[in-house]
Amino acid sequence: MNTIFDTILTGGRLLDPAQGLDGKYTIAIQDGLIAAIFPESTAVQAARQFDVSGRLVIPGMIDTHAHVF
Repeated sequence: MNTIFDTILTGGRLLDPAQGLDGKYTIAIQDGLIAAIFPESTAVQAARQFDVSGRLVIPGMIDTHAHVF
């Protein structure tokens, strides 16, 4: 892997039903967009790396809860 991405997210559980993904993946981000998704064991280089272990990574998910009185 020679490409160096802007940012990678490692260690989190990716849930993406649209692509049939549910597991630990490394997510590469370039120019603010998801550029690639790799199996967790793949070596990927980036300028910044965020360890998101113990967290869910869900593309398109927004926090929809509200406090209405």
